[in-house]
Amino acid sequence: MFTHLGSDDEQDPSGSIVVVTEEGRTVAHLNGDVDAALLASLGGTDVLDGQGVVAVDVSRLGYIDSMGLTLLVRWAQALEHSGRRPEIDGMTPRFAKVLRVSGLASMFGVDP
Repeated sequence: MFTHLGSDDEQDPSGSIVVVTEEGRTVAHLNGDVDAALLASLGGTDVLDGQGVVAVDVSRLGYIDSMGLTLLVRWAQALEHSGRRPEIDGMTPRFAKVLRVSGLASMFGVDP
């Protein structure tokens, strides 16, 4: 499974979300800027709904705004409702700090 959400056109937002199946699980790779402009071009913060994503890789994330964080919260809440814990792959110190500052650290298993 491979789904590329976003565009390679220079006129479009500078980020993308790529959903792939790797090692038997579906992972969404957040690349570049995951912000309101990208999510508006994809149809909103429910873009991961129904994709079966169990992990999000942030190793290539450049920037995330409040809409990007809303995307992650919606995804994590839906996953928890199905009895699974959300997984963040490629956690960087910078992204961990963003989660702490935004009050979302515990939702994603990051020490406060």
